[in-house]
Amino acid sequence: MRWANKQLSIEAYPKVLMLQLKRFKQVDGKKVKNNEVIQYPEVLEVPEGKRYRLNGVVVHEGSL
Repeated sequence: MRWANKQLSIEAYPKVLMLQLKRFKQVDGKKVKNNEVIQYPEVLEVPEGKRYRLNGVVVHEGSL
């Protein structure tokens, strides 16, 4: 197995930034939900001095 990194570049930051975390991992060739707790800041600072304040969080509970 080889490890890979995924990177996203943003050319111009929008007024509202929406992020979706894909929380699945491969185990023995199958997708398995990663149930680890994720911590996130109330204010996200990105390059160019732009700041985004957390406005809401959606937590999906279930399985594939």
